[in-house]
Amino acid sequence: MGRRGIRKEGLTELLSEIAAKKKEQSQLELIIGLADSAKARAEKELARLGEIRHIFSRVPYLSIRCLPYDAEQLVGSVSGRSRNRSFNTSFGYSLAALRSLELSHTFSISLYRKEETKPSGRLWNLDNIGCYDAWKISRGDGSSVAVIDSGVDYNHPALCSCFGSNKGVDIVDGGDPLDPNGHGTHVAGIIAGAYTDVSDSCGVAPAATLYTLRVLGADGYGLESDVMAGIEWALDNSVDIANLSLGARAASGAFRELCSLAYKEGLLMVAAAGNDGFGAEYPAAFGESVLGIAALDKFNQHPGFSNIYSTNDLSAPGVGVYSTIPGGYASYSGTSMATPHVSGALALGIALGKNNPQVEKAAFETAYELDSELPYDNHWIFGYGLVQADGIVGAGGKGRRALADSGRLKRVGRTLWRIIW
Repeated sequence: MGRRGIRKEGLTELLSEIAAKKKEQSQLELIIGLADSAKARAEKELARLGEIRHIFSRVPYLSIRCLPYDAEQLVGSVSGRSRNRSFNTSFGYSLAALRSLELSHTFSISLYRKEETKPSGRLWNLDNIGCYDAWKISRGDGSSVAVIDSGVDYNHPALCSCFGSNKGVDIVDGGDPLDPNGHGTHVAGIIAGAYTDVSDSCGVAPAATLYTLRVLGADGYGLESDVMAGIEWALDNSVDIANLSLGARAASGAFRELCSLAYKEGLLMVAAAGNDGFGAEYPAAFGESVLGIAALDKFNQHPGFSNIYSTNDLSAPGVGVYSTIPGGYASYSGTSMATPHVSGALALGIALGKNNPQVEKAAFETAYELDSELPYDNHWIFGYGLVQADGIVGAGGKGRRALADSGRLKRVGRTLWRIIW
């Protein structure tokens, strides 16, 4: 262990990442945990080390962008490897207050493929999850969803009615939270894309209120600390649901802690399971605090790109999904597209006055259970099954094969159930 119980193996990994940044001659960003009682003074001291980008209000962390050399000095002092007395003296208070030191990982969109196909008639993805029946009861009025993504074209004809005067925030550059990439606009359209005739909508909850929280750049990449700042913004603005069609193969303990706190405060976080075919993608793989969403094709089959993993909670359409993009429409594929179907379906339930735990429970209980011949537990592939919007609002739904009350299902963690014969 290093100073104050910080794991040495974690610091060794961080040093190797810093070395890679030195070769690239680029800055990096650290997420630093501090003792609450010393936080204010330590923040002022650390500001001499680099640019403090975020000071998180709900968890005892801040993020700082600095040169690899300075990050290396900090890690060396924490690990006890450095004998740089000048550095240790200059940042002595911060070093004493430091509780954790991690890299702010690079997050990216969970998009698998873009297409230009235009469907005719009713949209198969909305049909498959029961939207047309659900709309007889709820269209999402009064619910709110934060699209934590690459921004949103909130001037799009199918999206402009979803936004109020508070559009959201650009966490990346501090400007207008529009979408230079297109991904976030596509995601927003799946959640709430609406027309004058609601039957022609491409969104699951066409009357929901949207907020665009831009945390990714035009290239679809961004920093973990910016995603964390998006979660805090959603909490500060009493948003019901945070849609996270993004992810990374690794995440900090700070992000996990924030998601746990946000879940306890009532924020529903819905995240893409990832497009690598198998394995953990964060924040979807955090477990209890975040809903992990897998993708399905038109025939409710598992597409090869959708991650198979123990923390998958629900599945939704994610192949050739038609939705909005800046200046028009397109069909995209990926768990990025599956995720907003679930966010929209949850918004329909919240609009009826159900609280967040009730909506989550309804989504699990009414999901349509699916089977696969793949050599994995079906719950690793599909979670509870295909989300059913009509089931969540009480308009029917295919329902799941209910075994929970029979004693033949045993809960493992939160999201994985297995049959106990």
